[in-house]
Amino acid sequence: MKFKKGDSVKVKKGTIVEGFEKMDFTGWQGWVVAYFEDDVNDEKELTVEWDSITLENLPKEYIQKNIDEDFDFDSIILAEDTLEKANKRDNISDRIKVIQKMEEQYDYLFDIAEGFHPEDSFFIELFESSNIDVNPTNLRKYLAYIKENIEMPCILTGIESMGTFGWEERFDFGYGEKEEHEELRKMRPSYKDSYELVSFLEKDIADYNAIKIKAKRISDKKTFIIGLNELKPIDKTTENYAILDTYVKWYVNY
Repeated sequence: MKFKKGDSVKVKKGTIVEGFEKMDFTGWQGWVVAYFEDDVNDEKELTVEWDSITLENLPKEYIQKNIDEDFDFDSIILAEDTLEKANKRDNISDRIKVIQKMEEQYDYLFDIAEGFHPEDSFFIELFESSNIDVNPTNLRKYLAYIKENIEMPCILTGIESMGTFGWEERFDFGYGEKEEHEELRKMRPSYKDSYELVSFLEKDIADYNAIKIKAKRISDKKTFIIGLNELKPIDKTTENYAILDTYVKWYVNY
């Protein structure tokens, strides 16, 4: 492996990205956050999160197309041989600030009210109201829907190193030793762990303004309180995945 997690990389000249064949990606830069083998093409592929400078200069058509097709515009998967090492230009905090600024622009850039969220009609029907914001009343109605439709047992894993799992972010970017991470992981929940949904904390919805669950880690049976918006079912083919994925999208976007 030429690169490791946390390495700064940029796209080589002449790289063609599927779906964006007419767009020049030369010099787009970010950090490696994951890598895996592509068994079909027998090549190594990397997940790269764009840094703040690249994010600020993303073409609107690139952002729009990714959003329309339900892909993340702030990261990309590329073959290892399309990338080269680069000098780091910013830090995680810079990137987060830019993303927050871009999120504030969504209404203007993409006219959310006119179709950016095709699930709107589902939420209006579920809440029996045109107010589909995240609030304790709607959260209780959403929880009732989830409890009625979820299939148990429900096995979950974390989405990313944020929120409850935020302690792991520095390790994802190569700022901590593997041994330290493993030691901390004994007592803290990891987004890479598998959990069984034990119960919902219904009485605490107003306090958290979120649905929290008690989750039991499969490996050692330890229990943790984790936000449902921070988790996803391991099996993407189940109805549970569709139910909870829609919840996460609602919670994040409204």
